Amino acid sequence: MSKWYGNLFAYKLNNKVSEQDIRKVEDHKIREIGQSEKEVSGWDYVLEDSDLYVKVGDAFLLNFRTDKKNIPGGIVKQKVKERIKKLKEQGVEKPNKKEVKEQIENELLKTAFYNTKEVLGYIDNENNLLVINSNSAKDIDAFVDFLRDDTGIELDLDMLEIDFDITETLTEWLVEKQAKEPFELGEDCTLNDSLSGSKASLSRQDLSSEEIDVLLKSGKKVSEVNLEWEERVSFNLTNEFKIKKIKPKPVIGELLSEEIGEDESAYTAYVTSMTIMIADFAQIIQDLLKED
Repeated sequence: MSKWYGNLFAYKLNNKVSEQDIRKVEDHKIREIGQSEKEVSGWDYVLEDSDLYVKVGDAFLLNFRTDKKNIPGGIVKQKVKERIKKLKEQGVEKPNKKEVKEQIENELLKTAFYNTKEVLGYIDNENNLLVINSNSAKDIDAFVDFLRDDTGIELDLDMLEIDFDITETLTEWLVEKQAKEPFELGEDCTLNDSLSGSKASLSRQDLSSEEIDVLLKSGKKVSEVNLEWEERVSFNLTNEFKIKKIKPKPVIGELLSEEIGEDESAYTAYVTSMTIMIADFAQIIQDLLKED
């Protein structure tokens, strides 16, 4: 279950993506970053010894990777200052600061270490979803843009339509001390007062307690709350409709063991786990979007 996504951001997918289309990722595999390059991006293996995508039912799982060199601005500034001073001592009256800076950055790039960031996601043709394991708008946009613009896969996407005020709905659940089925209130929440700006974060608390009542009566509203779904999955839902801190419950581990049986291969374990996750995520989204 360690392979389950920790976050869930989903788009509605209005077109089907074929396996022939998805094979385009093979032409956009991430390459080794060059000495003078600051950043490279591309598709990387979802699993070792596999293709650049993994097919699970009618879904395709992908791993978008970015390698980026980080050169602290303070170091560049100091070296530029030292270089300009040296050039003046050598008789250069007006060194070009822009050119000096570019020279310094190119020199530092050759020996700089790089950081790797991976953003996982999948195209779910059965449930008409594109799901990305991130709550960062920048990472989500990078995944979608590279998939559509650089890789050349047609994606007709829409934001999920939410026909209710999430803040009011989540606050009402706490007031009534009960979430709508099939959800149950968990033990964490964050409450905000939009007028005063005050904030209260509660962890491992009984969300039906008097303390919560006092905070709600003072005018605070829910900005994030922990929920459980079907006694299978725990997650936090924000009033921006972000789903994060996802944790499968023990029953998922038991189900996974039953499904895998005596097959000890990592590939089988991964595909089985993802099959369960993809189905559960689709149903969670559907249940959240239902009107009360």
